[in-house]
Amino acid sequence: MQNKIILIVDDEKNARWALSKGLRGQGFGCLEAASAQEALKILSEDKVDAVLLDINLGKDDGMDLIARIIQMLPDMKIIMVTAYNDAKRAVRSLKEGAFDYITKPYDIEELIIALQRALKMSGMEKEIETLHEIYGKPLPEIIGQSPAVLEMKKLLSRTFNNDVPVLITGESGTGKELCARAVHENSSRKKNAFIAANVSALPDNLVEAELFGYEKGAFTGSVKARKGYFELADGGTLFLDEIGEISPHVQVKLLRVLETGEVPVIGLEKTRKTDVRIICATNRNLREEVKSGSFREDLFYRISVFHIIVPPLRQRGKDLELLAEYFFEKYSRDTKTPKKLLLPETIKSLYAQSWKGNIREFFHVLERAALVSDSEWISPRCLPEFEAQNTDLHTGTDLTSRVESFEKSIIALALKENNENQLKTAQALGLSRTSLIYKLKKYGFLTEDDGKSTPE
Repeated sequence: MQNKIILIVDDEKNARWALSKGLRGQGFGCLEAASAQEALKILSEDKVDAVLLDINLGKDDGMDLIARIIQMLPDMKIIMVTAYNDAKRAVRSLKEGAFDYITKPYDIEELIIALQRALKMSGMEKEIETLHEIYGKPLPEIIGQSPAVLEMKKLLSRTFNNDVPVLITGESGTGKELCARAVHENSSRKKNAFIAANVSALPDNLVEAELFGYEKGAFTGSVKARKGYFELADGGTLFLDEIGEISPHVQVKLLRVLETGEVPVIGLEKTRKTDVRIICATNRNLREEVKSGSFREDLFYRISVFHIIVPPLRQRGKDLELLAEYFFEKYSRDTKTPKKLLLPETIKSLYAQSWKGNIREFFHVLERAALVSDSEWISPRCLPEFEAQNTDLHTGTDLTSRVESFEKSIIALALKENNENQLKTAQALGLSRTSLIYKLKKYGFLTEDDGKSTPE
């Protein structure tokens, strides 16, 4: 953190001197201001990397100064210094735009850690701006500023101006379909269809029919012809999720389609020509599947011309807070309720979790917390499921069953909010309709017969 300039704003001269001495001893440069007016003057004339602001600024109001600084320098990182018994104002400062706060009495190590976090975040934001200058400003829907996400965005941007097959890998719930949609929306095919198909949700005997389509009378029950996913995506993009689940028999046919562009419609002697870009996704290690013989090597190389790895949430650092901010803004708009805010101790609780279900699990937890909270603040008490999860780890209770129970409750709530409309429910949950139907059957909301004809 050498050569980083910190502006110390405090009306007490001795406090400014002590802070300045401590920070200079750690390699920081320091500027000092005794009032809001002095602080604004320095910020307008000098390069400052972060502001250390005492919330009780004598005759000036530290809270008002936050707003004025943010208006002048929207990206400036402000760390508030507050008394131990003034936590409410400290929390309010975060709402007003401060990056963090520390309480008195504090030691220099605590302060240094807070400053390092602020400066690290500022550096990431500058890197993002550099990437924007190079690659434009794509992917606004992919929330994140962590190094892993920045690298992923950079790789995704390189797939926009070509039609090469893309393989997206990552754990369940990381947002692989979102990445696939981003590739499509930024490609020359964006005006045409994007068809998402979760092949793992399809029974083995229906995968071929769904992918390639069939003619009337091709098999028992085919009372009319139906286009497959390849034909529906003609001119656009076909996203095949969980590609590692398809059988060897279907793998052979899929490889043929990718090599020739000709679709073998069931019940039709001739093939049909299609123009489709393929994006595949899986949470499996396909290289290991190839070694074991369960996935064809030639198909693997065909679909993985460009490989994108989506990082798990636990490797994304401060992205967790950005995702929470995004979720609560969207939740507020959708429910027409005041925006919820996380207390600092709640943020710490969230960081302490492993998030094996990644963003999908994270958003489900936040939604439940929003429903439980009776104020604008989300406290740790709104996260009781963490206690249950941690207990599971120690007692041997089946954690998967608890996660599935939670997922079932979220689906039930979404169905109720969308008046049992499956299409709207799927959109609300960020699922394809096919995936939703699979889960509805899995959790007993639908029978197998119900799923054959579902209402819109």
